[in-house]
Parts: sequence; structure tokens; C-alpha cells
Amino acid sequence: ELILNGFESFMNEEGKTKNTIKNYMADVRKIIGGTRGDAAFTPTQKAYNEYAQQIKKSDLKPATINRRLMSLRLLFRYLMETGQCERFPLDNKDTKAINVQQTALDTRWLETHQVREIFTTIDKLYEGNIRLKVRAMFSLMVNCGLRISEVTDLKRSDVDFEHGLLHVFGKGGKYRIVPFNTAVARNLKAWYACEPAKGVYVFHSNRNDKMSVRGAQHFAEAIQAQVKFEFTIHGLRHTALKALADATGSI
Repeated sequence: ELILNGFESFMNEEGKTKNTIKNYMADVRKIIGGTRGDAAFTPTQKAYNEYAQQIKKSDLKPATINRRLMSLRLLFRYLMETGQCERFPLDNKDTKAINVQQTALDTRWLETHQVREIFTTIDKLYEGNIRLKVRAMFSLMVNCGLRISEVTDLKRSDVDFEHGLLHVFGKGGKYRIVPFNTAVARNLKAWYACEPAKGVYVFHSNRNDKMSVRGAQHFAEAIQAQVKFEFTIHGLRHTALKALADATGSI
């Protein structure tokens, strides 16, 4: 149960949609509890290979097989990143062609015109303080590469306007300093100017002094329903990393 709870939190941080989390959790419950009888789940490379082979040989539809393979890979990526499993390559060459676009979604960056469309959509969907809050949140993700959980965890004291730097505490409490550009500064200052601080956090909700990850995801889902292309919150992070790589030649 601890693995399941941690995996669900990991997917929330990755910006997975509510339906994706629901489906992946159902798949992982089958992997942990249903594929090896009463044997305890052991996160090893051998176990990963055995589970993958069982899924591929099943009589399920190709789309379902693909989703279960993606669930399995994401589960083991979570286990490796949290030190619960030794690191090894996660092979995805056997995924059926039917879901190639979907599997690539999370690692695909956005083009400039797509980023522009997201912000245009924000301006159409929201008004007043909400519009400025959502613009600031998305600006942090697409320009600075912050995870959605890092955006909601960001404190006002973490923002250094004088030097254009963010003090970010990420996964596992890891600390890093992230520079931000004039677009981020402009959006943050606009949000600050219209909405007095409720507490220490940059973003708050109507009821609480801290915005929840789920609340932030609701905004992303509403925007996703309006734009003419698919994107994930994690894809916004990749967009920032791609821009950094193009500018510096490295990440």
C-alpha cells in the first residue's frame, strides 16, 4: 500500500490527468497483486521483465496492453527515482504502434505557437485575479521547468526579483536555484499586485493559503479541453529544458 500511495503522489507531481492516474493505479494494482498469486511484490529487473512478458502475451486488446506497459514502466521509474529499486534500462521497443503518439506525449515539448495558444486560451477562459494566477503558474512551468508540485510549494521568500532567481525545493527535498526571465517576472508581479498574500506561499486558493496540486491540475485540464493540440503538464517542463538546451548546448 505504501508503494501505491507513493506512486499516486508521483503521478500527481508529474502532472498526469485524473483519468490517467485512475487507469494507471488500476493497472499497477493488478501488477502488484494479481500477476504472481500470493507472492510478495519485489521490485527488481527480473520482476519487471517477467511482468512485461506476461502483459505482452495476454489476450487483451493492443491499446490495453500498451497502457499496462506504460503503467509498468512508470511504476519502475518511480521506484528507481525514489531509491526503492536498482536502476536499469526500461525498454519500450515492444509497445504497439497504435499508441506511439500517446506514449510520446509526456516527453514532447511544445512549439512557440503552441505555448502562445495556451496563454491566449488562459486569457479567454479566465478573468481578473484568476487569469493572472493561472498565467503566473504556467509561466513558471513553461519558462523555468518547474514541476506542478514545485509551483504549488513555491513560497514568496523563494522568489528573488532583484537577481531573477527562484529557490526551488524539488523531489526528495533536493534544492536548486533556477533563473527566471522577464516574462516570469512580469506575470508574477501582476499576480502579486492584484492579490494580497494570504500566507507564505506564492499561490493560494479561495479556501486555503496554499494552492493544491489537484487544484492546479484542474486549470490544466480546462485549458487542454480548449486548445487544438494535446499537451501534458510534464510536457511544459520539457519545453523549458529544450529551450535551455537550445540556448546553452547543455542542460
